[in-house]
Amino acid sequence: MKTLIKLTLVLCFLGFNSLYSQEYTHDVKSAKKIEISNLTGDIKIVGQSGSSLLIETSDTYELPERAKGLKPLSGGGEDNTNLGLNISEVGGVISVKGATKQSSDSDYTFTVPNNIAVFVDYSSPFTADDVEVENFGGEFEMKGLNDGVKLKDITGPVFLDLINGDIEIIFTSVNQESPMSIQTINGEIDVTMPSATKANFELSSLHGDIYSDLDIEVKKDKDKDDDMDFFGGSTNVEGNLNGGGVKMDISSINGNIYLRKK
Repeated sequence: MKTLIKLTLVLCFLGFNSLYSQEYTHDVKSAKKIEISNLTGDIKIVGQSGSSLLIETSDTYELPERAKGLKPLSGGGEDNTNLGLNISEVGGVISVKGATKQSSDSDYTFTVPNNIAVFVDYSSPFTADDVEVENFGGEFEMKGLNDGVKLKDITGPVFLDLINGDIEIIFTSVNQESPMSIQTINGEIDVTMPSATKANFELSSLHGDIYSDLDIEVKKDKDKDDDMDFFGGSTNVEGNLNGGGVKMDISSINGNIYLRKK
């Protein structure tokens, strides 16, 4: 009886472990960019110091009984990862696409090198939740329709173009090499950065307000009151932090903008 119980526990453990250990590794080599598309489930990007792309999922994929011996056909390409994804590489760009209907709704974590650029196309109307990015030191770009993005402990550059979604960013430091564009139409933008950051800001919120505890030197219009300490919606605000630095264009049509010091 004890032997049977032990065997059952081992089988349960192996089943549980396999459920959460599906992964695929791709050697990045000299590639400069990773493009992720045709997915609607949760997407998480994590930076690392290594030189490989690691993809992990907790979802399982089983062919229907009638499909045994057949391959699924998809506009995203053939599943060449056994995770429901197609990976191809052309001209230094690694393309990762959902290759089956089941995979397009699955959740994936992508662990990527910190010296590579990442683009996420999350513009499907059926996306599941906010995209998450953590501990990433490379360039990040995203297009989104109905969900937002949360970036924590990043350096940028950042290029965000959202329709309906909030944007939350926490910079460990702000990359000075390239101008940044952070935009949403229907959503709030909340950005935290070190107080010593050097930046030139172009801020705009048509139907919202702009708030900050950073020591931004604002370029005021001549007809504005010198005592104004925050700026209402339909005004474009220009200013610099610590004498100026990288250009940061931050705008929302229907939402407030918050700039915080870390």
